[in-house]
Amino acid sequence: MDSAAEAPHGVGGWLLLFCVTLTLLMPAATIVATWIGWPEAEVLAEWPALTRALWVNLAGEALILLYAIRTGSLLWRKAPGSLPRARRFLLALLGWRVAAPFLLAGLAQLPAPGAEAMLAEGLKDSVRTAVFVLVWWLYLRRSKRVAATFGPEVSKSAG
Repeated sequence: MDSAAEAPHGVGGWLLLFCVTLTLLMPAATIVATWIGWPEAEVLAEWPALTRALWVNLAGEALILLYAIRTGSLLWRKAPGSLPRARRFLLALLGWRVAAPFLLAGLAQLPAPGAEAMLAEGLKDSVRTAVFVLVWWLYLRRSKRVAATFGPEVSKSAG
């Protein structure tokens, strides 16, 4: 019997977890992190540029989340082109999460210690995102389920 015929097929297992992560877990975690991490009104009143920077960051995160939800839902439905789209999403996520700390620190116009602390925290998030992207990129590239569901050429291409 052919090994491709024995491979799991369809959206299940780790592929289902990836879809759930993009459509539900990532948006929920971002909303909670934003809610918890938003500075007190007194801090924002003292640093108006910080308020603008946070809103720019929030807009960027919202765009990434919309992209994640759309990508996850297309992948879940096995829509044509959804696997290459998932790879593009992972690259966009990584690009945003690497650029965002520099953008936020630059726009916030905080004194050097505050800007450095903000940048350091943002770079920690960038590293976590890089690990997330690497793990899922390799999964999408090497998974027998992904190859059986989307086709071996599609799962290996653009990777």
